[in-house]
Amino acid sequence: MAVINRDGNRIKLKAFTFQSLANATATFDIQQPGDCNTLLGFNVYAPVGGTTVGKKMSLTINSLQLVDNIDATEANPVLNNSAKTMLNINTPLAGNDTIKLNWTDTAVGTYVINIYYKF
Repeated sequence: MAVINRDGNRIKLKAFTFQSLANATATFDIQQPGDCNTLLGFNVYAPVGGTTVGKKMSLTINSLQLVDNIDATEANPVLNNSAKTMLNINTPLAGNDTIKLNWTDTAVGTYVINIYYKF
């Protein structure tokens, strides 16, 4: 379902679930939606009783590191007490981009990353 924001942009949201590894960094490929032309931003949360506190994350698009080893709480609007729904990136995409998420965790956990994009 598309949403039109107050700037007149058509925005879509796509969610991906991933599983972390204990005491390790895992890399996940994020499949770019076919109609995505601008990655606006993302948020991350633990859907069942978990937390993103203390987890580290990086986000790379086509070898360009946009987010470098930040605490994942920065991308969780509830835990970082932000009025924003997402961590803004606002990066144009070409349609065949390689998007990778690196996630460092101390325990096994399930998380969701929500990708907000224009089409």
